[in-house]
Amino acid sequence: MESLTVKRVKRKVKVKTKRPSVFSQITPYSMKNLLTSCLVAITAVAHGYPGHAQSEDAQYVRKCVQDSEGMAASQEVKLMYCTCMVGKMSATETRSVTVWEQANVAEARECAQLSGWK
Repeated sequence: MESLTVKRVKRKVKVKTKRPSVFSQITPYSMKNLLTSCLVAITAVAHGYPGHAQSEDAQYVRKCVQDSEGMAASQEVKLMYCTCMVGKMSATETRSVTVWEQANVAEARECAQLSGWK
């Protein structure tokens, strides 16, 4: 009889390791930072920062309507025009709508067309 030789084959076996849970990586320090940032965000929203911007816009619109009091247009048209102009102005703008529209003629024309100002 013939002798059989057996070769051992080395196979690479990938052992699947379990990924650590996201929650196992949370430390008391990171939890403290998370809670602090959430508290700051909630406080900022509760104090009405977006509402503050809206009240500034309303003041700009009111001033614009007052400035255009002597012009021949209905109150609704003036309100639509001024609202459009305030919407086109940047949030950091400090000039009044009357001054801003003189420097931005294209936007003033567009708002006049949208509001129906003739």
